[in-house]
Amino acid sequence: MKMRLTGAALALAFVGVGCGDGAPGAPVQPTNPPVTTPTTVTPGVDPGHAQFSGVYDVHSTLNFAQQGALPGDLGTILADLKNAKNKPAATIYRLAVASDKNLKLPSWAESIVLGILDSVIKKSDNPYVQQLNDVAALAQSVADLASSFDVHLSMTIANPDAQGSAQVDEQLADVTFTSGSESVVVDVPAASKPAARASVSSVITPAPEAPAIANGSITIKNASFTVPIGAMLYQAAGPLVIMPLTGKANLGEALQSAVDCAGIGDAVNDQTSIVPASVVAAICRAALGQAALQVENQIKQLALTGITVTNATAKLLDAPAGSSTNDRRADRIDQGIWGWDVPGDKSDGATIAIPAMFTGVRTGK
Repeated sequence: MKMRLTGAALALAFVGVGCGDGAPGAPVQPTNPPVTTPTTVTPGVDPGHAQFSGVYDVHSTLNFAQQGALPGDLGTILADLKNAKNKPAATIYRLAVASDKNLKLPSWAESIVLGILDSVIKKSDNPYVQQLNDVAALAQSVADLASSFDVHLSMTIANPDAQGSAQVDEQLADVTFTSGSESVVVDVPAASKPAARASVSSVITPAPEAPAIANGSITIKNASFTVPIGAMLYQAAGPLVIMPLTGKANLGEALQSAVDCAGIGDAVNDQTSIVPASVVAAICRAALGQAALQVENQIKQLALTGITVTNATAKLLDAPAGSSTNDRRADRIDQGIWGWDVPGDKSDGATIAIPAMFTGVRTGK
């Protein structure tokens, strides 16, 4: 089920053309017989020319999983939540002190308390390992949400000149995130739309059957965007991941409910009385709160600056999908291929190259 926080279904078809053979004694047929596919003339379309200009809804799926990467710094942002189960005491203590320096233990007590905390959490008959596994699973689900998503653009193709050159405006409209059978469509925020728009040149080459049939091909120059992917991802993560897995509305509530900090405090206090159970519990709660705040803020601030869309080529085809009636006006974009060069983790300055396909349908304009 898809909800909006919808996209157009795209069907693909190609229209064939036919011609007849000459009978004995009949006049010699021309070398290139006329196309017999039914043709109508749409009001406002010059019957002497094929119309390729118009506004198209374009969809493309970006799959980061095939590159073993996540967009931007998302992998680093989620690292603490995913790795807490491996080094629980060190991670919890570091986050707690970052949240509240008053929680810092005396140096002589740190190694004792943290050692006991690790042994308590990792003890097989305690529930805390599974609780931290649940936290790691939550982080992984957010990462999975970002590993593949559908981008929807409004693409406006201007009338080409005599050499086939045409201006193309590309506006990123929304992103669809999917988890299982559920999807959420998140609009690009209004304030971010100017940076998520590009105006570039293209070359349109009519097919031999044009102008009787408005088939052709288009090659689009490279375009650059900036997309606030983090804020959009977090908006989708609530209904798609956090609520289904934890029953909570946000990450902070989800983490606080996932781990029994009071129980951890009591378990540590059972083995040493140098630090009260309430202090250990406070360290645990502060760590979870800091982790949630840190992850939420960093995800929301994550913007993919300088995305470059490269080597875009596609077919422009007359007749809507499933129809055999041509009107000398291109109705859809098919067999599109392009590459999205997306910023990766800033720590290594990597760029992730995502090859993708795209299709589009005329919106009626």
